[in-house]
Amino acid sequence: MKLIYFISLLSFLILEFSPSQAFSFDRALKAAIFGEDSIDIIKRSVNDSQVGTEGSNKERKNRKNKHIEGNEILDVDKNKGKKLKELRDKVKDLKTENKRLKTENKELREKLKKLEKERKDLDNLKQKLNERKEKLKEKRQKLDEGRKKLKSDKEKFKNDKQKGVKNNKTEQKPKGKR
Repeated sequence: MKLIYFISLLSFLILEFSPSQAFSFDRALKAAIFGEDSIDIIKRSVNDSQVGTEGSNKERKNRKNKHIEGNEILDVDKNKGKKLKELRDKVKDLKTENKRLKTENKELREKLKKLEKERKDLDNLKQKLNERKEKLKEKRQKLDEGRKKLKSDKEKFKNDKQKGVKNNKTEQKPKGKR
């Protein structure tokens, strides 16, 4: 509250003396509202009013071009070119890296497609092999059944021969001349 009272009193005094100083006071008022030190702003506004509008423009440009980082004051104009060049180089490097990665990605996708096709072919061959194995199993089973039947028929024939039953072929009479 006291600060606002002080600023309003100061504005009244400045407006009474000269209209050129009103601009710097307006800036001081805005800065005080937004939290800058009022003493520094008043000093700056007084210096601006003493130097005139040309001096204030130069000082404003200098303040814009300088940034305070920690305890160092870096002149942006000197470092701007270096930083821009570094950033451009980084962008260029990133673009080349991006192109390389895109081509590598494309190659890997092609390899993946080939591998998928080969896998499908192998699956088809495996399925055909399994079908052939099933057919072979069925044939083996038939052969085993045929062998068992043949073996049982052979044993039956032996048993019948031992019992004295004649074979049909031996019972037939030879055909002769009439």
